[in-house]
Amino acid sequence: MKEFDPFGWLERYFSAKTLHVVIRCGIMIILLAFLISRITSYSRYWFKPLWAAETLIFVVFLISYAIRRDPVSRSRGVREILIPLIGGVLPFTLLFSPVNVALLLLFVAIQLYRSRMEENKLAQVFPAYGTFAARSLWFWPHRPVRGR
Repeated sequence: MKEFDPFGWLERYFSAKTLHVVIRCGIMIILLAFLISRITSYSRYWFKPLWAAETLIFVVFLISYAIRRDPVSRSRGVREILIPLIGGVLPFTLLFSPVNVALLLLFVAIQLYRSRMEENKLAQVFPAYGTFAARSLWFWPHRPVRGR
């Protein structure tokens, strides 16, 4: 069975640089739409600092994608692509549903698993990070990562 790698599949038809630009621009257009929506909803907020904080989040995301560089090591497989996507969408599900303990526990478990994967990826891509993480007090103790 082939590895789940949608970016790799698209790379057969387009260059990696083109794909990165298209993805970045697509996300920036979506963020810009959310930002415009947030700005036009100012009058609906009773507590204006909350509006300012939420609007600032979209501004920061927009800036981060505008100055973002191509990734050093791209994600591959279900574990590195779908689990972070689920973890990114799950908070919005929690906002739109009544309190559900099972959903909350799933959210916490996915976030902990994501943090572990990100720590390992950072140590793999940036060896100096592994040295830093080994000396730091952190939720996940650093263990050397085996190659793929």
